[in-house]
Order: sequence, then C-alpha cells, then structure tokens
Amino acid sequence: MHVPRSLLAVSLISAFFMSACGRATVTSTDTVKTETSATSVPTLEKISEPVEISWNFIQKKNDAMPDAPETQALLVLGGSKQQMIDLGSYLGEGTDTRKPTAVQPDNKGAILGAVFWYAGGGDELEVYNESGSLLVKHRIIDEQSGLGDWQELQKIELEPGTKVTVKPL
Repeated sequence: MHVPRSLLAVSLISAFFMSACGRATVTSTDTVKTETSATSVPTLEKISEPVEISWNFIQKKNDAMPDAPETQALLVLGGSKQQMIDLGSYLGEGTDTRKPTAVQPDNKGAILGAVFWYAGGGDELEVYNESGSLLVKHRIIDEQSGLGDWQELQKIELEPGTKVTVKPL
C-alpha cells in the first residue's frame, strides 16, 4: 500500500506532538478527546467567533462495576464550528449544577459546572471564562474527606472580545 509523503509527515508530526504535550484527537463527529499528564494542560485552537457552551453526558457501561453508573463528560462548544471536547469518564451520573442535585458545589465564578456522584463520592467539573480563555477545572469530592484541590483539565483560548454564552437548560 502506498502512503503519500505528506500524509506520512503529518502523521509523524502529530505523533510527536501528542507524545510531548498530551493528546487531542478530533473524530469525524467533531469530538475532541484530550488526555493529559500531570504537567501539561492541553490547549485547543483559539476560538474567534461567538460560542455557546453546554454539557453532553453519555451514560456508559462500567465493566469493572456493572451496577455503578459511569458517565462520559463532553463540553459542547456551539457556534459556526461546533465541537465536543471529551473531558473523560466519571463514576456516577452527570448532572449540570444549574439543576438541583444532592451535591451543590461551591462554584464561585464558574460559568458552567457538573457533578458526578456515586456512593458517597464523586467528581466536579467547572468552566471559567478568565484571562482570554475558557478553563475547565476538575476536583474530587468525598463525603468523608471533603473537597480535593482543583486541577486544570483543559484550556480553550479565545480571541479578544469573543462572546461566550451558556446554553439555557
């Protein structure tokens, strides 16, 4: 099978970038999957057009714990170039924090939040619009040990003046 040199070059450059800086994969459905190491926060292409953000939660089967719900969290960036950013899978059902939940997070300054809760513990995601970018942060929450420290999970740069709105429930 013949592989064009340009495709081979792009593949090698992409492989190098992904191994050095974390990975961002775009599928044919415009879903961006990110995987990060403890030292890097992936940054997506800068957004210059108005964007409306929301969550998309996908229930998944958990093979290790068949009775436990697992949810894949996607941050939807709506606009002329809609993208869905895969922020990972979490134990528990995902709930937009604008809806009443068993856990009401302290999301001061966040423009969008989500809680994933199961059997006394879970995860929290928050989106902040600050310093010319959207920052997605994650922390672990637990009934007994309390709230974990926030970790930056994703950074989405915005051109100056880019309007960001949150899609109504």
